Amino acid sequence: AMGFEELSAKLEAHGQKEVLRHWSNLDEAQRKELEEQLKEIDETVGLDLKPLLSESLRKHGEQREGVIDKVPADWVARADGSDPESEARWEKRGLEAIARGECAACVLGGGMGTRLGSSFPKGMLGSKETPEKFLPSQKSLFQIYAERVLKMQRRAMEHAGASEAPTIWFLVMTVQANYPITRDFFERHNFFGLRSEQVIFFRQGFMPCFAEDGAMLMETAGRLCTSPNGNAGIYPALKREGVLDKMKGAGVKWMQVFSVDNVLVRVADPVWYGYCEESGADVCVKTVPKRDWKEAVG
Repeated sequence: AMGFEELSAKLEAHGQKEVLRHWSNLDEAQRKELEEQLKEIDETVGLDLKPLLSESLRKHGEQREGVIDKVPADWVARADGSDPESEARWEKRGLEAIARGECAACVLGGGMGTRLGSSFPKGMLGSKETPEKFLPSQKSLFQIYAERVLKMQRRAMEHAGASEAPTIWFLVMTVQANYPITRDFFERHNFFGLRSEQVIFFRQGFMPCFAEDGAMLMETAGRLCTSPNGNAGIYPALKREGVLDKMKGAGVKWMQVFSVDNVLVRVADPVWYGYCEESGADVCVKTVPKRDWKEAVG
């Protein structure tokens, strides 16, 4: 624990001393919670947040008005049927990678599905447990994705002529509040046919909420007002929760990451895994071409 003196010095150095204004009135549990919040922020983005906020706002303004350069042509390959020979080659390599146990898929579980009219975690949308209807099958998004993983495992097994299906690790990132709800949902449904040990749940981090002058806002006297830290929070979360080490230890080389509300995504796509391997790139992005740079797809 950092303790009051160290916390106070750090916060004052970055113009955030108001966070500890009510410290003397907090009990031990409240002090511990506030310390833990500040420690996580310090370890992920640091406490020098005012210039970070200012720079983020500046860059956001530039991006809204700027010009986006085209990606170099030799960085782009198409899997739209225009080059069936390459697609078949990538798919073969991808199925072989799956058969070797080198692949994972990670769904960014997000928060509550408020934009989709749901008060449940987005991945539960469509389930009989939720009041909102979605798919005729009454399958949840989580079930659709889990069944796709199962299907790709079977295809890889058949392709390799193996007697047992390989493992595609299925990772689920949730916001803090949804972690127990999501885990319980999978457990109630027997992980939709997946083995419980191949499904890994991990928590997304958070960022403090700011006033216009960059000061951190307080939800209560002993708790910072926070918000999930976005999809990019996957990187510190994988490391912090020990998932990265687990994947390395399991021999995973490729992890497909996708948003929970993309029901058309080809989860555990062997074409994508195969292309990643063949390209030699560290990161590959699969996308849909935009009609123009403002179109909110892809």
